[in-house]
Amino acid sequence: MHEPVAVVALLWHLVLLGALVVRTVRRRSEVERTLCLDTATLVAVGFLAILAVHRHEAAYFDVALMLALLAFAATVGIGRFLDRAQDKNQDQ
Repeated sequence: MHEPVAVVALLWHLVLLGALVVRTVRRRSEVERTLCLDTATLVAVGFLAILAVHRHEAAYFDVALMLALLAFAATVGIGRFLDRAQDKNQDQ
């Protein structure tokens, strides 16, 4: 009963991930690209969580957790970098 729902959810997450990759490539602003990549990692975390439930494999949850932590740290780092770059451009 749950297997068709999981397969549909996995396919939907793959479609969303593909759309976010296309959107990331087409964006011109670094801030918009950062937001698209952050959203893509959240979709990937959701994909891994559904895959863990579907395959009854707990290791996917660990991978999803690590990916979420790394994505958060990367987003904060990129945000600080872009903020400092913007401050330098305003000073000049």
